Amino acid sequence: GMRSRVGRHSGSRSSIAEAVDLLFRDLIADPTPAKQVEHLQGMLSRIQLPTLLSLFELERLSGELKLERRGQRARIFVRDGALVDVQQGKDEAPPFRETLAALLGWEDGWFEFRVGSVDRENRVQTPTTALLLDLAREQDESHQKD
Repeated sequence: GMRSRVGRHSGSRSSIAEAVDLLFRDLIADPTPAKQVEHLQGMLSRIQLPTLLSLFELERLSGELKLERRGQRARIFVRDGALVDVQQGKDEAPPFRETLAALLGWEDGWFEFRVGSVDRENRVQTPTTALLLDLAREQDESHQKD
């Protein structure tokens, strides 16, 4: 009979643990001891933005996350795990919440994160987890209105 495929896709959003496994699998094969992650890249369909941002917060990483999808580009800046700024296309200072909310909706495309110092003004001033929960709640409310 037909075998159920529910197991593999339950919840579809990959957990942080799975994300960490995917990201570090390549590093483990590398004989040089990797003291620290310097560069991550992959598909947003496999590891989505909320998971990445939670991972950066957990690991207190600093650097720049580039996102690309169907010709659209964006950059997210993180310092010590906290979101400090976002840029989309040519717009240097787009409204932060709206821009991030739109990027959180990207379910395909590519990401690339490079660790490095981030010398940018903090336009966010909200911890990542609180911000993600807040945006998720707004998303739910806007769906209920439709």
